[in-house]
Amino acid sequence: IYWTKFVNTLPGEHFSEVYRWLGPGADESVNLFSSPTGLYPDGWGPIATTNPPHYGWLVAVDPRGGVLLAGGGEHGVTRLRMRRDTDPTFSLDDYWLGRWVYRQGVPTDSNGASEYRSR
Repeated sequence: IYWTKFVNTLPGEHFSEVYRWLGPGADESVNLFSSPTGLYPDGWGPIATTNPPHYGWLVAVDPRGGVLLAGGGEHGVTRLRMRRDTDPTFSLDDYWLGRWVYRQGVPTDSNGASEYRSR
């Protein structure tokens, strides 16, 4: 059984990122995400370095072998599944570089970058 709730209400729950599952014969449900995720990408990359949708409102089992998640604080649906050998490798450094380039238009904040932004 997979479940979520919109806001955290119990001690130790992740801030508005409560996604849990209860396995067959288990007495207590466990978090899908092992720790609060901080400022990681939303919904892609390894589970340990991705943000789940904030303010959970949807959990569904994907018959292709995954779990679908959605939240009131995000747009779109996140799909969790086992990693495949053919998946591209993930680099958190590349993510942050891409985010910087997207926002600033250049890969570093050097003098040249300042000149570039002033044009």
